[in-house]
Amino acid sequence: MKPKDLFGLANRVVGLIVSLYGMDWLARFSLGQLGYFTLQKTDIVYYLLMGIGNLVVGAYFLRGAPHFVRFAYPDEEKDDDDPESTAEGRNDGAEPEAER
Repeated sequence: MKPKDLFGLANRVVGLIVSLYGMDWLARFSLGQLGYFTLQKTDIVYYLLMGIGNLVVGAYFLRGAPHFVRFAYPDEEKDDDDPESTAEGRNDGAEPEAER
């Protein structure tokens, strides 16, 4: 495996862990709503917000966090300074058509 693939795998593992924490927060929110423990209303909403937030972040990382991977390992093929990677810099041996 290349380092880029290992980094993507590590992102997915982090996503799984964060998602599990999100499910834990939501389970605690549910238990609070059922009356197993009592807190102020703001504390109960905090559990809900933390659970949803962790699930959203975890889902992003489970999908591989493409922005982080591209930032850490940019594509070597897409180099802006390389004249052959742009349409203007290509020289395929054909002469441009003359204007009529």
